[in-house]
Amino acid sequence: MNILIIENETYLSQKIILRLQEDNHSCTSIYSIDELDSENKYDVILLSTGYEKKVITKVLKLHPSTIIIFLGDCNKVFYLKYIKDFKLHDYISKPFVMDQLIRMINHYITYEYLVSNNKSLDFYCNNILKKDIKESSTCFNLSSNLYFLLSIDDYLKQIIHTFQHILTDVELSKKLGISRKTLWAKRKKLKVL
Repeated sequence: MNILIIENETYLSQKIILRLQEDNHSCTSIYSIDELDSENKYDVILLSTGYEKKVITKVLKLHPSTIIIFLGDCNKVFYLKYIKDFKLHDYISKPFVMDQLIRMINHYITYEYLVSNNKSLDFYCNNILKKDIKESSTCFNLSSNLYFLLSIDDYLKQIIHTFQHILTDVELSKKLGISRKTLWAKRKKLKVL
């Protein structure tokens, strides 16, 4: 992952860099907003709340699709304003345990990955299965709630339940990439009859 650290405490910034590099992350650290390159793309930005609000706002505007985590003391009003106006993900209060910061970064990276995969799954449902169901408007759409992630069994249960009256067993098993025997075993296991 490519991580930018905007922190005015040099010692803390170096400590974060060393810990993130242990996990093979690529890190860049800057101390002044003038050093910020808007052309570089970052997966995560760790942003100190010790900077002026206009500096924080500029960083958030330059990188609107990046995971942003505040470092420092945040009062609730300050934090909620940035959640509402920008794509701020979270904050961690100083002093903090480094492993807690690493867990937070990994959590948001995993979250973004799952959301991306959820969009791919939605694309599959809406474009592949929709070909056989042009007259029906019951296509299963996951994008209506990207925060809801299904297990494989839950996904199969939903697909089977949604399409069992529209597609034949042969068509449904073919679309799911499983045999009819497996489809019947899944129906029995998941209690979708």
